Amino acid sequence: MTEIHTPEEYHSFLDQNPLCGVYFYTTTCAICDVLKPKVNEVFQDHDLSVARINLMHLPGLAGPLLIMGVPTLIVMLEGKEMERLGAYMQMPDLNDKLGKLHKHLA
Repeated sequence: MTEIHTPEEYHSFLDQNPLCGVYFYTTTCAICDVLKPKVNEVFQDHDLSVARINLMHLPGLAGPLLIMGVPTLIVMLEGKEMERLGAYMQMPDLNDKLGKLHKHLA
């Protein structure tokens, strides 16, 4: 999981990864810590990249992306939001959604 520190890194990550995920978290969020390795594993299973962004360090991204709480995972396809999942995300559902998007991209 790639850590993003600047808006430029965020845009570069999206440009380099047509199908990817962006995981928004804060260091004070316990569920974020629990879900982070699970999300990473699902993306690795599909050979896809996922980045993480600490909103305590980049709060300016929350507004434009309408991030209302953490954790939030946004699955992006060619820079456009395809799926948005929150704290109650289920890994089997994420796995299915990534599989369908990955097939569509191929």
